[in-house]
Amino acid sequence: MSCFRRFVFCCAAVVFASIALAAPAFAQVTTGTITGRVSDTQGRVVPGATVTVTNKGTGQARSTNTSDSGDYTIAEVPAGKYDVTVAAHKG
Repeated sequence: MSCFRRFVFCCAAVVFASIALAAPAFAQVTTGTITGRVSDTQGRVVPGATVTVTNKGTGQARSTNTSDSGDYTIAEVPAGKYDVTVAAHKG
């Protein structure tokens, strides 16, 4: 193999390795998941309550209802500081 071909091969290998090693950096996520369980003062779970998370910086809000076991999950929430409020429905 000539010096020129060896040089081109080495350059190509360096470029390929740089791209391959940089690819995982693009896979970083900037969102998270907020989960919890709503219970009353006696420790009983509260099914069907509305849980709202509000981003303190942007004011954007997202809501969900608790499951029969009082659990809730709000996925893909952008990073930030949030207020979490619960409204229980009387029934």
